[in-house]
Amino acid sequence: MVAGLRAARGLGLPARRAVFAVLATCTVLSFGYALHATAVRPEQAFFITPTRAWEFGIGALLTFAIPAIRRRLSASAGVALAWAGLAIILVCAVQFDADTAMPGTAAIFVVTGAGLFIVSRTSTPARWAPDRVLDLRPIQVTGDISYALYLWHWPLIILMPFIQGHPNGQRTLVGILVLTFVLAAFSTYGVENPIRFSTRRWMRAVGPTLATWLTAAAVLATASLLVVRHQANRAEHNRAVAANFLTDPPRCAGAASIDPDVPCHNPDLDRILVPSLEVASQDRPKIEGQSCASREPDEPIVPCTSRNWDDRSVPHVVIVGDSHARMMSTALQALPDKGVLAWKGYFQSGCILTTDAPVRTTYARQCNSFKERLPGVIAAELDQVDFAIVTGRAAKFDGTLDQKTHGLTEAWKLFTDRGIPVVALSDIPEIGQATKCLTEHPRDHAERCARPANQVLTTPDPFLTAARAGQGTRAIDLHPYYCTKKTCPVVIGGVVVYADTNHLSATYVTTLAPILERRLRELGLLRQP
Repeated sequence: MVAGLRAARGLGLPARRAVFAVLATCTVLSFGYALHATAVRPEQAFFITPTRAWEFGIGALLTFAIPAIRRRLSASAGVALAWAGLAIILVCAVQFDADTAMPGTAAIFVVTGAGLFIVSRTSTPARWAPDRVLDLRPIQVTGDISYALYLWHWPLIILMPFIQGHPNGQRTLVGILVLTFVLAAFSTYGVENPIRFSTRRWMRAVGPTLATWLTAAAVLATASLLVVRHQANRAEHNRAVAANFLTDPPRCAGAASIDPDVPCHNPDLDRILVPSLEVASQDRPKIEGQSCASREPDEPIVPCTSRNWDDRSVPHVVIVGDSHARMMSTALQALPDKGVLAWKGYFQSGCILTTDAPVRTTYARQCNSFKERLPGVIAAELDQVDFAIVTGRAAKFDGTLDQKTHGLTEAWKLFTDRGIPVVALSDIPEIGQATKCLTEHPRDHAERCARPANQVLTTPDPFLTAARAGQGTRAIDLHPYYCTKKTCPVVIGGVVVYADTNHLSATYVTTLAPILERRLRELGLLRQP
């Protein structure tokens, strides 16, 4: 804004025009970024400033139009706009929930409702205007402390489960609402307003204000950096613990403890969690020096490749699919070092190897490009490939079972038409906020966080169904290594099963490696030891 005003002064332009230009530019850029970030990184988009600035920008831009609106807006029209704006806000408050993508297109409705109400106030109040309700003292007080309400409610909602040791129930939420009002009133009337409206010169002078701001910023930044450094050190230590756990795993670790073919139980594992909850969400596939995950249509398709790919003495396998396929590739990473196989991975986020259209529109363009180019890219490798592995996110796979089967088997002809067997792995159960539940219930997770198997397993699994129906295709059902007959736990054999709502932790997938190796041998695709 300052730069715009200086430029306007230098060019001899009206300051009002410069302010409007800056506001309009920032608002448009922020809105565009909000749509992009909400689609790509929704968790981050919810909190960061650049995705929210346009909401304030719309309100600021309205002030330029208010004089013209005031001359043209009749009293009855103003009443209609006021009620319409309030209705939109109320509907949003009732309909929006945790699954609503904010601040993307959903935020347009909230901003529109607020904008209509602001515009309505430029007309002369009429008899049926909402003023009688809005002028009530409780509503006026709520408006006075509204920004403090906004600041206080979120920390209380986040921290209370840790204080109580269990998630927020209805009574807790009511208590949080009451406490939010108390704290907001105290901070507004006891701290904020006395400073804002102080008549003391030293509190209104630029120098002391700037010094106070710089000191507070320095203290906050230093404290934040110390916390981040401490957390980073803890995370590094916990990653080292997890790595040592896998280097020399205890008896029955991870998937081995739930293996129905070789029953196993180690009571020492009942008291541990690997990886720790601080790093579980970062426990993803790690292929040194290689990414091979998501790419734009104009970027080359470069697979992840094991170090022994040129060794023709072992079977060669390619694994193809979305992030769930990349997740399962972790089970293959331990096998080249044992001289069991060599592998390559071709992955595209949100992209299942099927002839059907992508379900996730966010990745549609990238997925279509990937599937069009993959046959040409992989053609040179097919003479070296002994079998292929496919899997994907079954819960995001639309259509009837027959449609899914046809789409999968048609796409798999990329391999089966060349006589290359295709092995389809069943997908994983998706049980929601597993790591969050574990954080809140580290000691009683078996009772609190496990989910009924019949509610979270995708049955029938489209990959298993297609593999059993196709020619030259095999199926490996891994469901017994995620769930018992009744429940799907979040910790198995001392290992945290999930990294997020729909991906397994790399540590748990690594414990599946001996099981996957055994199943591939049973199918005759690997030589017997």
